[in-house]
Amino acid sequence: FTLDSGQSITGFGNNNSIITSGTIQPVNVQGNLGATGGNVTGDEGVVTGTGDFLHLLGSNQVRNTAFNFSGASGSVFTVDQSAGGFNNAGGIVIEGVTVSNVAAGSTAFKVAGLDTNLSIINNNVNVAGTLLDVNGGAGNITVTRGTLPNSATPGTLTGGGISIANRTAGLVNFTDKVTVNGNGVSLTGNTGSTVTFADLDITTNGVTAFNASGGGTVNVTTGTINATNAQAVALDGITAGINFASTSATFSSGSGINLQNLAGTASFGTGTLTNTGAGTSFNVGSATPASGGTAAMSYGGTIATNGSGAAVSIQSMTAGSVTLSGNLTDNNAAAGGNIVVAGNDSATITFSGSSKVISSGATDAVNIGFPGGTPSP
Repeated sequence: FTLDSGQSITGFGNNNSIITSGTIQPVNVQGNLGATGGNVTGDEGVVTGTGDFLHLLGSNQVRNTAFNFSGASGSVFTVDQSAGGFNNAGGIVIEGVTVSNVAAGSTAFKVAGLDTNLSIINNNVNVAGTLLDVNGGAGNITVTRGTLPNSATPGTLTGGGISIANRTAGLVNFTDKVTVNGNGVSLTGNTGSTVTFADLDITTNGVTAFNASGGGTVNVTTGTINATNAQAVALDGITAGINFASTSATFSSGSGINLQNLAGTASFGTGTLTNTGAGTSFNVGSATPASGGTAAMSYGGTIATNGSGAAVSIQSMTAGSVTLSGNLTDNNAAAGGNIVVAGNDSATITFSGSSKVISSGATDAVNIGFPGGTPSP
């Protein structure tokens, strides 16, 4: 169903109540409140259905109501600025709601082309489907786990993916902890926009955990990444203010951490990258000029390469730095893994781990300055 611009829903969830006075009696309240009115309470309302639940046309408030998406498909909440009658001058607030049973392939909150404000705060959201899908727009979107209304109970903000794409301005701000699994986090084509995570924990299997490309600013204050059978991180062409506490991945294709054309700072904390494939465990840039970017990048975890790919490749930086402070091993001498540092200008590169062991066979164990290998005399 649809809430027209200015309409709202307030339920009895989270111990919410409605105070009446005098002889005013709400039409949906049974019984006689008498001449003095009273404090009206009730059971939390639960919305169910088979398709998209709630289309919001702007300046809406949805509070203290449960949405059980069991057996349904599509989106629980849809905010589409192109919809007829849309007017969001007062902003949209979704607070104190419970969202459950959103399966993979469906979405809790879907936002399209929004140029005004949306607040999703103090809710209980735990879904296997996509938590937030934003496409286009330049408005500010605030997402907060927070505390459930009328209590000291922390909210929940867990979902099977976050996708934010094609924004031209504005801020998408996750102000406290968000937990993501399933499809991980994908941020693409957000030139002019900023996406900020205060505390981001990602766990995926077979899917890149944290992917950001195509412009914009991405900030992470703290968090963790754990990827199984997949890349942990793939960043390309963004301005980073990223500081994960730990980053780990086991993978047999691609790179564990792949950083291209970055500006700003990107730190991935401790952890372990275990590589059994042909890709590079920790990769910055490529043979393409300037592809290594200008960022200050660091990783303090263990790099363990047992496949045919390089343990580390750092190429084509034009400024900035790379600091690898964890131990590094490449034990597959027959496959010829190595370290490549090539084509960097005005960049500082540091390997400061206490142990660096490369078994490279016929391949140069450390190749500095020549992406294609040492030239023949």
